[in-house]
Amino acid sequence: MDTQEGSATTRRPGGREIAQAIVALHRRFYGRGATKARSYFVDEHLLIVELRDIFITVEQSLVARGQEDTVRATRQTFQSAMRDEFIHCVEELTGRRVENYESVVFVHPQMALEIFMLESPGDQRERVVRQAAEDAGDPRPSAGIDGS
Repeated sequence: MDTQEGSATTRRPGGREIAQAIVALHRRFYGRGATKARSYFVDEHLLIVELRDIFITVEQSLVARGQEDTVRATRQTFQSAMRDEFIHCVEELTGRRVENYESVVFVHPQMALEIFMLESPGDQRERVVRQAAEDAGDPRPSAGIDGS
């Protein structure tokens, strides 16, 4: 499997690891992972993982017989059911909360885009400070880090 970080967008640490982890989830749940994967941090909020050559044999057979909508619908249903695993994976690798997640499947070319909207770095900092204060038994006002 070829995993890369996208060059047309900002590179961030962990991009290759994110692509590999998403491919591993596909392999675990579908029985086969993509042969090529790239992750793109489009901006500070948007992470896209591009997966190519994704279909298992039964899906390839259905596509060959004109059942693209069936393949797409089945993939979408399955991704919706497995969303928590994909979100958890990205949150663990980025250290940021996933605010939204969608999976888009294309038949021609055979690919999927896993799209993650991440919390902003500022929101992440506030959350980490708030959690540390709560863990230390020091409740902080929810208005902001400095209490304003």
